[in-house]
Amino acid sequence: MKIDLPDPKKIVAVFALLGLLWVYLSGELLYRLAGPSDYLDVEMMKGFFFIIVTAALLFFLLQRYQEKMEQSLGQWQKSETNFRRLYEESPQPMWISNEEQKVLFMNQSALQLFEFSAAPQEVLPEEIPALDRQHTPWSFLGKEGDEGQGVRQFVSSSGKILYLDLMVQSIEYQQKPAKLVMASDVTRLVKVEKERLRINNELIHYKKALDRSALLSVTDIDGIILDVNSKFCEVSGYSREELLGNSHSMIKSGYHSDAFFRRLYKTVRSGEVWRGEVCNQAKDGSLFWVDLAVVPVQDEFNGVHRYMTIAYPVTDRKMAELRSEKVHQELMTFMYKASHNLRGPVATLSGLLNIAAIEVKEDFSLHYIRLLEERTRHLEFVLNELIAITKIKQEDLSIGPVCMRSLVEQVCSAFEADFHKYQLKVENKIQLEEPFNSDEKLVRSLLFYLLDNSVKFRNNNEPKITIEVKAQAQGIMLSVADNGPGISESIRDRIYEMYFRGHEKSTGSGLGLYIVSSIVERLGGYINLKSQLGLGSTFIVYLPSAEHAEKQRNGNSSLFLKDRKAKRVKTDNE
Repeated sequence: MKIDLPDPKKIVAVFALLGLLWVYLSGELLYRLAGPSDYLDVEMMKGFFFIIVTAALLFFLLQRYQEKMEQSLGQWQKSETNFRRLYEESPQPMWISNEEQKVLFMNQSALQLFEFSAAPQEVLPEEIPALDRQHTPWSFLGKEGDEGQGVRQFVSSSGKILYLDLMVQSIEYQQKPAKLVMASDVTRLVKVEKERLRINNELIHYKKALDRSALLSVTDIDGIILDVNSKFCEVSGYSREELLGNSHSMIKSGYHSDAFFRRLYKTVRSGEVWRGEVCNQAKDGSLFWVDLAVVPVQDEFNGVHRYMTIAYPVTDRKMAELRSEKVHQELMTFMYKASHNLRGPVATLSGLLNIAAIEVKEDFSLHYIRLLEERTRHLEFVLNELIAITKIKQEDLSIGPVCMRSLVEQVCSAFEADFHKYQLKVENKIQLEEPFNSDEKLVRSLLFYLLDNSVKFRNNNEPKITIEVKAQAQGIMLSVADNGPGISESIRDRIYEMYFRGHEKSTGSGLGLYIVSSIVERLGGYINLKSQLGLGSTFIVYLPSAEHAEKQRNGNSSLFLKDRKAKRVKTDNE
């Protein structure tokens, strides 16, 4: 850019010439009018001196002005160069466009953003769906049309959707009106916001669904109720005003012990979710059961500052369960007493058969006596198993340290005659030396019936059984594997049922695996089966330590029940 200024020397020369001419002509005019006089000469000399001094001063001032203008022009040109470089190399996408949206210039960041290899001729942005389609890309300019800001949706050359936050400034470019556009890529933020709105919308629907089906409440860390939904008021019989500011002790039924609630509070105060079934009392005195989850709500510092309770009414199911448990308890009592009452006559019959076998000499009679003895022993075995089942279901656990290596050896010794008879090879892999806290009698019975099952369904050519025990998180893993005929997939869902015989050659009572599953459930563990026809079966049992099992029971979350579906599903060959 160049600024054209008159030459100071010409300005001074013209000024001096005109000044001298004026002094001379004015003096000549005075001379003709007033006549010769010294005064006129003096005045003329003063005029000449004034003109010369004024011209010199004017020259000096004009010279300084031109120098400053040239210096300012150089600085401006340097600033323009720096600004252009800054514009072209800026990491912020920028471009210049005319009012018809034709792009006149784009910096490198904008080219990369729109994935152009060279400056495009035209970019036609579309409005985001929330905006009026009648709006132009520059409709967010101010009233004066000078500047504006807004988010618009663009499409890159590859078809990728871009959301850009634009700052538009009216400028002149190449002596024509134009727009300087500075863009910030907010595509990720817009997508996050859309996802947040989607999740928020889903949460609203979930909350509506929960409000219709569940009892919801929010309390502070001291248990004071801050909010409840209408379902809570409907089931409890209390109004919202009666509940707010009070605690859940208003609906406490007295069914549960203080230790039950201490465990609940201890769990949630540690930041963990508590889940269980609770019996409450409504305002009219009636009892209602709920399947309750107490969820600690954490603040930004990961500290618990609220508790949310989500409860589903289960009164009908719970009452049915209680009735079923009562019937089951009565049946167990009857079975236990009947088994005990039958053991006496069976023992007497067995004794009489032994005496008859000694006294009777006829082979024909002895044959039937032997058959009766065999059936009597089978009946006695079944009675013992029924008694074992009732003890498993009813007796309290006797917790103590269990040495698994010693226990495995003792159980194996009980089968020593069978191992020798069938030439069974038994391999023990005991990787647990520390005592394991559990009920030793139940663990012994568990291993006994698993071994009994493997012996019964052995491979007749080279029978082999592998017993493995190893430590697991908060418990042990016990497995018994054989190379027998395997278990057909069609019956795997039924092998733990009472009196189910899984093989036509089975001579057992059909109670062995039912007893195994009952023991596993009683100890709070779970059992899986891996089996392949012709290659054998492996029963894998996880038993939690007594302490962990107690914790699970307190939280009403039995591992056996939780994994029962897994027990019936995880039977594929892995």
